[in-house]
Amino acid sequence: MVRVLGLVGVLWGWSASSAMAQELRARVVDALTLSPIPYALVTDSPRRVGTHTNGQGWFWLASRPDTLHVSAPGYLPKEIIAFSTDSLEIQLSEKPLVLQTLSWAQDQKPTLELLGALRKRAVGYFFSCDSSSLDEMALLVPNPRKSQGVIKKASFYVARRGRPRTAFRVRLYQNKDGRPGDDILQESVIVRSRRWGRWKEVPLGRYNVPIPEDGFFISMEWLATAEGTFTERTHLHGGRVEENACRGPVLGTTDEFDECRWWYRTNGRTWHQWNCEVENLKKMQNPMIRLELLRYR
Repeated sequence: MVRVLGLVGVLWGWSASSAMAQELRARVVDALTLSPIPYALVTDSPRRVGTHTNGQGWFWLASRPDTLHVSAPGYLPKEIIAFSTDSLEIQLSEKPLVLQTLSWAQDQKPTLELLGALRKRAVGYFFSCDSSSLDEMALLVPNPRKSQGVIKKASFYVARRGRPRTAFRVRLYQNKDGRPGDDILQESVIVRSRRWGRWKEVPLGRYNVPIPEDGFFISMEWLATAEGTFTERTHLHGGRVEENACRGPVLGTTDEFDECRWWYRTNGRTWHQWNCEVENLKKMQNPMIRLELLRYR
């Protein structure tokens, strides 16, 4: 749903109904080390309802689905039958490590390149709302010059509204025929913004991720955390007030691109392109995310 909130605001939610019974408490761990996997995504099989594990790998569902789908960056996803036991340990295996070759000389001096949103202030906001949906928003970053190098830093404009200090996850995806494809960042990068109403910078250089020739997607994934919930009130015509249960930080939007580069998904489902056109505005709205690249060629 779309609402005008001061500047431009977007409230997105999906209603979910599920015939489930009996609560479930379970833990997600590394299959080799048995160490907990924080912030793994856990959904029912249709992906209508989702949650994340906490810092110790535990999650809790008020009602038990027939099948669970569990995934985390750097691990092979797993689908399991939810047994009738009160607790369950779910083991995820790491994805095979793929080494990528960097094809430039080590003493070659790089050029810093900025891509994505560059403005200092947001023209609108995106709110992640609906307790049953875990949102993820991605921005397409084209590479028209076929630049070679590494991704140095990502930045997200975190607004003053919502819960700006709540953790979120940064993800990078291949550009697969114009939509997000496989992960290219095989680490779970969790960050918190200490300040708001400004850019939150996330260093990515230590992961040595090469710039994909066909461009790539960078995303912000909202996490299910107890401290991140809040109520957003929207004032409608006629003096009515609509209340929505929302979570986490509020992401700024920008109108500096001529085309729609915004993609979204909920609960790890299929990606869809967002409708970037906003009523009464002529320009496209896109997520306020930018990248710093070290370009060698």
